[in-house]
Amino acid sequence: MQSVTRVTDVIAEISASAAEQNAGIGEINTAVAEMDSMTQQNASMVQESSLAAQKLREGAEHLSRLLDAFVLGDMPAALPAGAAPQQQQQMTDAIPRGRRSHQEEEEWDTF
Repeated sequence: MQSVTRVTDVIAEISASAAEQNAGIGEINTAVAEMDSMTQQNASMVQESSLAAQKLREGAEHLSRLLDAFVLGDMPAALPAGAAPQQQQQMTDAIPRGRRSHQEEEEWDTF
């Protein structure tokens, strides 16, 4: 009789342990599913960020091309399209440098 009672107790403990393991595995499964969902959301945000960065780069390049149309100060209106970098540097070096005249300073101040 005592042996049967001990076997019944052992079986009850095994059953309780199996139920706890089942609950633990369920929680782990839920956590893994949540992590998978977050990983997919992060991948989506990375794609969106990449597209936004590409659009910003294109916008910056467009603005750069627009700014190239402006002529500032005594710079030549345009450098020859096929000019080598050395020729461009020579043309840039030919631009007079130095202080502005008093009249130019006044014009700038009133601007």
